[in-house]
Amino acid sequence: MLTKWEVQSLVFEWFRELTMKSHVDTLLSMLSSDALEMKFPEETLTNYDDFKKWYHTVTHQFFNQVHDIKLIEIEFSQDQAEVNLIVHWENDTWQPPAAVSKHEAFDIYQTWVVKRDTNSGKPVIATYEVGAFKPATG
Repeated sequence: MLTKWEVQSLVFEWFRELTMKSHVDTLLSMLSSDALEMKFPEETLTNYDDFKKWYHTVTHQFFNQVHDIKLIEIEFSQDQAEVNLIVHWENDTWQPPAAVSKHEAFDIYQTWVVKRDTNSGKPVIATYEVGAFKPATG
Protein backbone atom coordinates (compact mmCIF):
# COMPACT_ATOMS: atom_id res chain seq x y z
CA MET A 1 0.00 0.00 0.00
CA LEU A 2 1.32 3.44 -0.92
CA THR A 3 1.50 6.13 1.72
CA LYS A 4 0.66 9.80 1.43
CA TRP A 5 4.24 10.67 2.36
CA GLU A 6 5.67 8.47 -0.43
CA VAL A 7 3.40 10.01 -3.06
CA GLN A 8 4.03 13.60 -1.94
CA SER A 9 7.78 12.95 -1.89
CA LEU A 10 7.62 11.64 -5.46
CA VAL A 11 5.74 14.73 -6.61
CA PHE A 12 8.21 17.16 -5.04
CA GLU A 13 11.23 15.17 -6.20
CA TRP A 14 9.88 15.01 -9.77
CA PHE A 15 9.47 18.77 -10.06
CA ARG A 16 12.78 19.48 -8.33
CA GLU A 17 14.58 17.29 -10.86
CA LEU A 18 12.71 18.85 -13.80
CA THR A 19 13.60 22.34 -12.58
CA MET A 20 17.26 21.38 -12.17
CA LYS A 21 17.34 19.71 -15.61
CA SER A 22 18.72 16.58 -13.99
CA HIS A 23 20.08 13.70 -16.03
CA VAL A 24 17.33 11.85 -17.86
CA ASP A 25 18.08 8.62 -15.95
CA THR A 26 17.13 10.34 -12.69
CA LEU A 27 13.68 11.10 -14.11
CA LEU A 28 13.31 7.68 -15.72
CA SER A 29 13.77 6.09 -12.29
CA MET A 30 10.54 7.82 -11.24
CA LEU A 31 8.52 6.46 -14.17
CA SER A 32 6.88 3.07 -14.58
CA SER A 33 8.93 0.82 -16.81
CA ASP A 34 6.08 -1.49 -17.77
CA ALA A 35 2.94 0.66 -18.07
CA LEU A 36 3.71 4.28 -18.89
CA GLU A 37 1.39 6.86 -20.43
CA MET A 38 2.27 10.55 -20.36
CA LYS A 39 -0.21 12.87 -22.10
CA PHE A 40 1.10 16.31 -22.98
CA PRO A 41 -0.66 18.83 -25.22
CA GLU A 42 1.84 18.18 -27.99
CA GLU A 43 2.08 14.36 -27.78
CA THR A 44 1.53 11.17 -25.78
CA LEU A 45 4.54 9.22 -24.51
CA THR A 46 4.31 5.49 -23.83
CA ASN A 47 7.88 4.35 -23.18
CA TYR A 48 11.32 5.44 -22.01
CA ASP A 49 12.57 6.25 -25.52
CA ASP A 50 9.61 8.58 -26.07
CA PHE A 51 10.36 10.29 -22.76
CA LYS A 52 14.06 10.71 -23.59
CA LYS A 53 13.19 12.49 -26.86
CA TRP A 54 10.60 14.71 -25.16
CA TYR A 55 12.96 15.57 -22.31
CA HIS A 56 15.78 16.47 -24.69
CA THR A 57 13.43 18.85 -26.52
CA VAL A 58 12.11 20.63 -23.42
CA THR A 59 15.50 20.95 -21.74
CA HIS A 60 16.78 22.71 -24.84
CA GLN A 61 13.69 24.86 -25.36
CA PHE A 62 13.00 26.23 -21.86
CA PHE A 63 15.34 27.86 -19.36
CA ASN A 64 15.02 29.60 -15.99
CA GLN A 65 12.19 27.23 -15.20
CA VAL A 66 10.26 27.31 -11.94
CA HIS A 67 7.86 24.55 -10.85
CA ASP A 68 5.90 25.43 -7.70
CA ILE A 69 3.24 23.06 -6.39
CA LYS A 70 0.08 25.02 -5.59
CA LEU A 71 -2.19 22.05 -4.85
CA ILE A 72 -1.80 18.32 -4.26
CA GLU A 73 -4.86 16.11 -3.75
CA ILE A 74 -4.30 12.39 -3.33
CA GLU A 75 -6.91 9.64 -3.38
CA PHE A 76 -5.94 6.05 -2.72
CA SER A 77 -7.60 2.97 -4.19
CA GLN A 78 -6.22 -0.52 -3.81
CA ASP A 79 -2.60 -0.47 -4.97
CA GLN A 80 -2.44 2.99 -6.54
CA ALA A 81 -2.93 6.68 -5.88
CA GLU A 82 -4.63 9.26 -8.09
CA VAL A 83 -2.97 12.63 -7.73
CA ASN A 84 -4.50 15.93 -8.81
CA LEU A 85 -2.07 18.81 -9.02
CA ILE A 86 -1.92 22.46 -9.83
CA VAL A 87 1.63 23.40 -10.76
CA HIS A 88 2.74 26.98 -11.20
CA TRP A 89 5.24 26.91 -14.08
CA GLU A 90 7.40 29.78 -15.25
CA ASN A 91 9.91 29.64 -18.04
CA ASP A 92 11.89 31.68 -20.51
CA THR A 93 12.38 30.88 -24.17
CA TRP A 94 14.42 32.48 -26.89
CA GLN A 95 13.75 32.22 -30.58
CA PRO A 96 16.62 33.40 -32.77
CA PRO A 97 17.04 36.11 -33.96
CA ALA A 98 14.82 37.81 -31.34
CA ALA A 99 16.53 40.57 -29.38
CA VAL A 100 15.18 39.33 -26.04
CA SER A 101 13.84 36.17 -24.48
CA LYS A 102 10.16 35.64 -23.70
CA HIS A 103 8.89 34.96 -20.17
CA GLU A 104 5.74 32.89 -19.57
CA ALA A 105 3.87 31.84 -16.42
CA PHE A 106 1.01 29.34 -16.16
CA ASP A 107 -0.93 27.35 -13.62
CA ILE A 108 -1.08 23.85 -15.05
CA TYR A 109 -3.62 21.23 -14.00
CA GLN A 110 -2.29 17.67 -13.95
CA THR A 111 -3.55 14.23 -13.03
CA TRP A 112 -1.20 11.35 -12.22
CA VAL A 113 -1.60 7.72 -11.27
CA VAL A 114 1.18 6.51 -8.97
CA LYS A 115 1.86 2.81 -8.42
CA ARG A 116 4.54 0.82 -6.68
CA ASP A 117 7.20 -0.46 -9.09
CA THR A 118 7.19 -4.26 -9.21
CA ASN A 119 11.01 -4.46 -9.40
CA SER A 120 12.27 -1.71 -7.08
CA GLY A 121 9.25 -1.40 -4.79
CA LYS A 122 9.44 2.41 -5.16
CA PRO A 123 6.44 4.58 -6.01
CA VAL A 124 6.53 5.53 -9.71
CA ILE A 125 4.41 7.55 -12.10
CA ALA A 126 2.32 5.26 -14.32
CA THR A 127 0.10 7.88 -15.94
CA TYR A 128 0.69 11.59 -16.20
CA GLU A 129 -1.84 13.83 -17.88
CA VAL A 130 -1.34 17.54 -18.44
CA GLY A 131 -4.67 19.32 -18.60
CA ALA A 132 -5.51 23.00 -18.69
CA PHE A 133 -2.87 25.73 -18.90
CA LYS A 134 -4.17 28.89 -17.27
CA PRO A 135 -2.09 32.07 -17.57
CA ALA A 136 -0.81 33.01 -14.13
CA THR A 137 -1.51 36.47 -12.82
CA GLY A 138 0.65 38.66 -10.66
